[in-house]
Amino acid sequence: LLARLDPAALARAWSGRTAETNLVRGLKDRLADVQLRVANLIAALGPAFDGAWSYEDCDLAVITVPSMVAPRDADACLRVLLSDVGHFTMARKQPGAPSLVVVDEFAAIAGGRREAIDLLERGRGAGTGVVLSAQSSVALGDEDERARLLAAASAVIAFRSPQPAELAALAGSERVAEAAWQAEDGELTGRQTITMRARGRVDQDAVRGARTGEAHVIAA
Repeated sequence: LLARLDPAALARAWSGRTAETNLVRGLKDRLADVQLRVANLIAALGPAFDGAWSYEDCDLAVITVPSMVAPRDADACLRVLLSDVGHFTMARKQPGAPSLVVVDEFAAIAGGRREAIDLLERGRGAGTGVVLSAQSSVALGDEDERARLLAAASAVIAFRSPQPAELAALAGSERVAEAAWQAEDGELTGRQTITMRARGRVDQDAVRGARTGEAHVIAA
């Protein structure tokens, strides 16, 4: 790739194609900046992206990115990886073939966040499901990003959390009857009232106290 980002190499590659040759000629003075950025990325990646396979060649691909070791390089890698997943989903995958993308520790992928959101919003039309895992709703991103993600998600699975309000609210509320009995001197007087109140469908205290492996599934 770096060798091809050279005016002479591009001119040879597009020889006989007038429009592309003119474009290469117009970019001649700008290619040095592109070469520098690509060279920095390649130096960081080393041979990590070299290979003869991609997602369409396997049943399962597991990719780990050292986000805590080299966060800036990890961001660049994730942008490339998730952009390629998007291209695979929309262009290379067999029409109608199902696929699933699981992103663990979503908070760690600041560099690929936009690509992941795009996949969640538009991948289902191409048969690709997306699962995003995070330690809390705040880890999903800023307010706008969380709104996009939660609006596009088919379901939210809430495990134990000390701050469940934002996710529990997605389940909405229901009208329930609450009864109250009047007592006097320790004895029931026989008078009572019944009041209709709104109560959350998901009890926040139940989410806070959930045992390991228990979860509330909020869908439809």
